[in-house]
Amino acid sequence: MKNKRVLLVSYHFYPDSAIGARRISELAAHLRADGHEVTVVSAGGEPIQTDPALNARVQGMRIHRVAVPPKLTPRLLGLLRRRRNAADSAAAGVAASESNAQTIAASAEGLLARIKRYYHALEWLVDDHKLWSLRAALRIARLALRERFDWVISSGPPMSPHLAVLAARPLLRCRWIMDMRDPWTDDQEWLRHVRCAATDRINAFLERRCIAAADVVTTTTPSLARLLKTRYPERDEAIQCIYNGYDGAPERSPPPLGELRLLYAGSIYYNRDPFPLLRAVAELVARPEVERRKVSFLLVGNCQQWRGSSVSEWIRAHQLEDCIEVRAPVAASEVARLMREANVLVNFAQGQPRQIPAKMFEYIASRRQMLLIAEADSDSAALVRDTGSGWICDPRAPESLPAALQALYRQYVVEAHGYDADPGRVALFARASQNRRFLEILGSAPLAVSETPV
Repeated sequence: MKNKRVLLVSYHFYPDSAIGARRISELAAHLRADGHEVTVVSAGGEPIQTDPALNARVQGMRIHRVAVPPKLTPRLLGLLRRRRNAADSAAAGVAASESNAQTIAASAEGLLARIKRYYHALEWLVDDHKLWSLRAALRIARLALRERFDWVISSGPPMSPHLAVLAARPLLRCRWIMDMRDPWTDDQEWLRHVRCAATDRINAFLERRCIAAADVVTTTTPSLARLLKTRYPERDEAIQCIYNGYDGAPERSPPPLGELRLLYAGSIYYNRDPFPLLRAVAELVARPEVERRKVSFLLVGNCQQWRGSSVSEWIRAHQLEDCIEVRAPVAASEVARLMREANVLVNFAQGQPRQIPAKMFEYIASRRQMLLIAEADSDSAALVRDTGSGWICDPRAPESLPAALQALYRQYVVEAHGYDADPGRVALFARASQNRRFLEILGSAPLAVSETPV
């Protein structure tokens, strides 16, 4: 394939160590290693998390950092608080009775709550980086006036990079891959407090416009690809699934035997409820045939609480400190060591049917058995079945967790035999294997772009 000039547009990019930077940055490194010329437009400023070592992965690329404009929310919230305090003081001064004062205060709070919700709905329309996308579109337009690209690849979330490319598309005069790592208009229950009917309709319109304009749309899960194909049947051939993948070589050391060592490395948030598993561990070690000292569950990361309930307090209340431990986040090298010392890796993916946590690919590369807590019909569960990499415990069937732990205890402690991953299946999910799919697209013949009626 002739070398291409590729423009990548992503809010996150190395050395930003956010999970959203990994797919597009590693694709950039793969393209560069294959001899393609890579130009990047990403967010400027200091990321929340950085890893200077990641700079080495993107050497030899032209990276344009577009400054992120300041947010209006802190100023507006301060103004609302001052107005609310003034309204409360005025209400207290003119109230004829205590009951009247309470009625006035409740009415003011209701109005402020509605204002706040509608404001946040507009702020989170698409995402909270829309102003950045306008600046990014101007930078892309200037680049397009100076040089010609063969392909542009935008990646989200955040989805604003797609808007930037859509706005600059007339000047780009090249083919476009729209990479959707997560759904745009689906599975957004976790953002329902910053949504309204109007912003839902606008989001649907913008998704439709971008998918209509893109030459190829890639997703990271098959069910999202199927959903988009159903929603946009005229773009069926243009929509493809390219998984995320693991980096580096798969683990070769065998898992430890004689103990059951469970590990979860990540964050507890959204629907990732750890308490059913904690209760199952408590039930396991209470069984008379189980040697308690041979069972351990380590949670590493932001796992201190879930929806206001303290995990550490629960452990102490149930006197399980000798079996279950919560540790603060550690460096990636330390996580890798802990994974080698474990024999069962836990993953939570409840309530995310069309998303696969990136951690799952690291788990596959570890060649350790997985204990996945997710709905059986989710994409995460399908991946575990396809790779034969472990147990699936559906949260809708609570009895499945204790049964799985008993089976794992019997396997690793009583029978002392491990888990042998299929090397062929593991290799399919290397990031290099998945990135070759992008190279195939770059070398493919153009597909017809069919405008969707609006």
